[in-house]
Amino acid sequence: MTYSGLFDEKRKEEQIRKLKKEVKNLKEISKEHQKLNGDLRQEVEQLKKDNQLLQEGNEVLGIYRENDIKKDLLVIVKKLKENLRVANPLIKKYPKNVFFRISTETLAAMVKEINNIAKKIKNRIN
Repeated sequence: MTYSGLFDEKRKEEQIRKLKKEVKNLKEISKEHQKLNGDLRQEVEQLKKDNQLLQEGNEVLGIYRENDIKKDLLVIVKKLKENLRVANPLIKKYPKNVFFRISTETLAAMVKEINNIAKKIKNRIN
């Protein structure tokens, strides 16, 4: 064996030692990462449960999110528009019934206002 071969072997052994040490450090980091990941998963699950409890509590108390209010308003607007569609032929059929005509016009104005409120809520959310 030549002298140069001896030095190469020593360098390789030193490199192997460094690599083994690095692998050991990486394994420790991996264990820490897995532990932190597990802790975060537990915390996320707890937050999901807490959020569910808050939503149920809000429903019991009658507290709604803006998005829920918007949906409710749009449902009301839809129902009122259907009623107005039915009312228009009746107004044409009985034009002398002033009370019915005025109440229908008022209802139409309210539908527009409710629809505008729903749009404002939508714009604020987005």
